[in-house]
Amino acid sequence: MVWISWKNIMANRDFGGLGVGSIRSKNLSLLGKWRWRFLMEKEAIWRKVISKFHGVDGGFSNTTGPGLKKGVLGLLIAVTSDFE
Repeated sequence: MVWISWKNIMANRDFGGLGVGSIRSKNLSLLGKWRWRFLMEKEAIWRKVISKFHGVDGGFSNTTGPGLKKGVLGLLIAVTSDFE
């Protein structure tokens, strides 16, 4: 078995890496997209299902997780709350 450093996995293919990129950045961008769609598609069935499980705001006001309201996710919530 060959071990490859995470740095090499995330590096661009031009520099000998696998080109995976930052998983944290991808996760935050998908959360942003999900939040945006949740705010815009008010009559979508998937939104109604999420609202039943996580509340009217889709669970974005949950403060039980460690540091959930801090950092980029907190900024994302603050910026998109203007569209509600």
